[in-house]
Formats: sequence, structure tokens, C-alpha cells
Amino acid sequence: MRNRARHIKNIIEDMHAIKRKLVASGMAKHAYRSRGEFSITPSQWMALYAIREHPSGIKEIAEALGVTSSAATQLVDGLARKGLVVRAGVVGDRRALTVKIAKKHEKQMRDTMEMGMEHFKAMFEILSDRELAQYAALNKKIADSDFNP
Repeated sequence: MRNRARHIKNIIEDMHAIKRKLVASGMAKHAYRSRGEFSITPSQWMALYAIREHPSGIKEIAEALGVTSSAATQLVDGLARKGLVVRAGVVGDRRALTVKIAKKHEKQMRDTMEMGMEHFKAMFEILSDRELAQYAALNKKIADSDFNP
């Protein structure tokens, strides 16, 4: 049991180390700052990614990010002020809104996503194909679990 707790502690520390490396690399910030337009926070980047993958309403964005609807609204508001996203009404429901990437930034998002994929490929280069498949399977198993802390 002590080994299990130690392993879990190490995993948590390693997750934080990976997150710090990703944030320190400034992948998304660099992509937008390099064009001199604006900068975005890591949270805004995650929101943009979620919106790009599945244009949806605030509730769905909040669920995808694991944040409250209020926090998702703040993220979307910041992105909208920068012109990165637009809100569109849903036909047949005046109260419902869909948030999507602004047309003028779709190419920039695509380019940034490609740059991000290259960044992640480099990060995972240290793993063999077999190790990468195992890592992916273990992550999926945890992500798909029904644990309730």
C-alpha cells in the first residue's frame, strides 16, 4: 500500500512537471504574440481548443474544460473581446448561443494546432511506439473511469 501511495504521489508530481513544461514553452502564447496581434492565457487556449473541436454553448464548454459555467463565460468573453470567437444564435431557441472560432482566425487556429501537434510529437519522441500506445491506453482508461473523488 505504501508503494501505491508513493507511485501516485510521483505521478501527480510528474503531471505538474509536464504542465509546467508546456506552459513554459508558451506554445499558444507564442503563436499569437508572434504576429503582434494579442496574447492569450493557457486557459483561453484550452477554451479555444474545445470550441474549435466542438462549437457549442457555454455549458458544454464548461463541461469540456471542467470549470463552472461562470468561468467558461469569462473565458469566452475574453476571447470574444479579442475577436477570436463569435457567439451565434441557435435557430428556434432565442436563449441558446453557440460559440465558434471567428472566421478571420480559423487559419491561424489551424496553423497553431499544427504547430502544437509538432510540439507534442517532439515531447513524446522519447517513447517507443509500444510505450506510446501503452501510455495512451492507460490515460484513456483513467479518463474514461467513473471515479468520484
